[in-house]
Amino acid sequence: MNFTYPSRLDVQILIDYNVTFEPGQNVACVGASEGGKSSLLSLLESFYEPQQGVILLNEGDVKTL
Repeated sequence: MNFTYPSRLDVQILIDYNVTFEPGQNVACVGASEGGKSSLLSLLESFYEPQQGVILLNEGDVKTL
């Protein structure tokens, strides 16, 4: 998945990003400042859509939920 904020098309936030969360797994989103943590959470909550790729939940595209 690739993501760029609509207001800052010149700055790529997530490039070729891929992550899998397994059922029952505890996950923490940690990292450096401006590392994409809030962007990832905003994408997971469907506040934004990736420019390339899809976000799947239970093997279905979150855009169709």
